[in-house]
Amino acid sequence: MKIDQEFKQRLHQHCIELCDEKINTLNIALQAQKDVLFGESKSSAGDKYETSRAMAHLEQEKLSKQLKEVLLQKNLLESIDPNKKSHQIQSGSMIGTNRGPVYISIGMGKVKMDGIDVFVISPSSPIGQMMLGKSINESFDFNGTKWEIQTIE
Repeated sequence: MKIDQEFKQRLHQHCIELCDEKINTLNIALQAQKDVLFGESKSSAGDKYETSRAMAHLEQEKLSKQLKEVLLQKNLLESIDPNKKSHQIQSGSMIGTNRGPVYISIGMGKVKMDGIDVFVISPSSPIGQMMLGKSINESFDFNGTKWEIQTIE
């Protein structure tokens, strides 16, 4: 399958949907923690009750932080125009490399779409920083591996 503008647009939408799924999962987990926090009644084992509440509160804080991060990622994704083309790599670029396709947007890691593994990375990641500003037929070394830029969408 050719990695083209249409693929890039669908991948961009797929990444937004993956963020939405994470947001929904985190909201469900947060609600469950709220239920634990407010649903327990104090028993004769007061210390156990207080420990349980403290653990539920810590978990709620952790989930809230994760939710905030995913919401920020989704906002970043939504600020990218997947129709924009450039001759140099920038945020929003879909890159064909000798190591596989790379989408510079947010740090999601490997995302599978249409049977193709795409590395969805942040422009602020170490490899993202090395790619920014590069053009077709340029290459760079990252952790002892040579990366060649073949296409930019």
